[in-house]
Parts: sequence; structure tokens; C-alpha cells
Amino acid sequence: MEQPERRHVVATKIGADTWDDVIGALNDILAALRTGGPGVSLVSGGATHSYVVRDRVNPDVTHDSYFAALDEFLAKEDDHV
Repeated sequence: MEQPERRHVVATKIGADTWDDVIGALNDILAALRTGGPGVSLVSGGATHSYVVRDRVNPDVTHDSYFAALDEFLAKEDDHV
């Protein structure tokens, strides 16, 4: 059994020249996420940083269904320990 996922699974990969550039990329990503909304995919390349972001939406997952699946997953993991 695979580990359960929440409704939104956001994968991000950032490449940057400096730590300040990482922070700049994160600020850019945050602004783009607010504008793009759920399911957004972003790709950006610049002089000091680049990034790829993808929000995969699991539409049937709710808060309650996630925790029910997580409890089941953890119980099966405990059985294997």
C-alpha cells in the first residue's frame, strides 16, 4: 500500500546561485500560485534562479478521507515492524 496523499501534492524544484536567490524564487512561486490557483504548473528560468512547480490535485480526497487512509496505512506499517 502506498502512503496516502492529500488533495494537493505540490512538487517543487528550485535551482539558484545563492540562498537569497532561493528566497527570491520562493517569493515568485508564491505569487504565481496565488494567481494560478489549484492544478497550476509553473516553469521559470532566469539569470539567478529557475524553478519547476506542479500541483497535482487528488479531487476525491478530503481532510477526513486522508486521515482515514493514513490511519490504515500506519496500522499496516506497524504490522510489518
